[in-house]
Amino acid sequence: AVACKELVRPSLFASLLSAPLLERYQRFLTGSLVDDSRGKLRWCPGRNCSAAAGEPLGGLQEVTCPCGTSWCFRCGNDVHLPVTCETVRRWEEKNR
Repeated sequence: AVACKELVRPSLFASLLSAPLLERYQRFLTGSLVDDSRGKLRWCPGRNCSAAAGEPLGGLQEVTCPCGTSWCFRCGNDVHLPVTCETVRRWEEKNR
């Protein structure tokens, strides 16, 4: 029903869907978790990587993915310490 507030548990999908459909459902579920995280999770920018990373604790924003890609969580560029994200943005804008 439209007004129903009941959530369907993923385990129910696991019992009802075929293996290929369940895999597709799990990909969409993971994607929505990252996309709806309000910046707390981000996709790795590595080539052919489908991993996501959580916001690092503390002041450093450097993330290293299991695929080997290291990147700045804040701006998504390559690691650029000690330069700020704003300086990198201005540099890239200047060199377009």
